Amino acid sequence: MNSKKCIVYGCVNHNNEGQFIGELCAPCYAMITSGIITPSKNFLWKNQEEKLKLQDLCRKLIEVYFDIARDKDGIQLYNIVNKIKKEIEPKP
Repeated sequence: MNSKKCIVYGCVNHNNEGQFIGELCAPCYAMITSGIITPSKNFLWKNQEEKLKLQDLCRKLIEVYFDIARDKDGIQLYNIVNKIKKEIEPKP
């Protein structure tokens, strides 16, 4: 039997592996129609992961901003800069 792959970029589901709605697998169809992104290999989840990482980085930068604002003498600035470098460097 010749199976067809879901048309959503990055999705690896085939129509012989589960339910399909037209050319979309059921999980991709549900994410697209509901707007609720669940773990998957498709680009929707990858974009969601990147969004969450960016939100986390923004929270950390806000914390650092307030740390700097409270540090009148600049004593902690060196430590804060190193903390930022550790947060943004890619992890192996």
